[in-house]
Amino acid sequence: MTLIPVEEDERTIARGFRKAAKFALLKEKERVVKENARRKERSAAFFEYFETFKPENLYVKDIGLKTWVKLNDLGVSVFRIENADTVDEIRPGDLTLIDASNAKQYCTMGHY
Repeated sequence: MTLIPVEEDERTIARGFRKAAKFALLKEKERVVKENARRKERSAAFFEYFETFKPENLYVKDIGLKTWVKLNDLGVSVFRIENADTVDEIRPGDLTLIDASNAKQYCTMGHY
């Protein structure tokens, strides 16, 4: 399953991840949108909630380094969205896998 943080309209990709209004969950050709019920919670409560979705992949516009490290430790592959503003516009060429070799370059939100 792939998780994408989205705005209230359920289509626009949120700039950040943890404080996004909702999450679009993609599994094969099905899309379900869920409220981000822990967007104002501390890290531990947020990640406990996040893990209930059991995503394999996360597509984001921006993310912080500490958050990427936590996701990496959870086994979630994080992809940066390069050229799309809505979920429907995402194409394989719009994605860059964030890994140890480029995380400091792409993980620019928050503190690090």
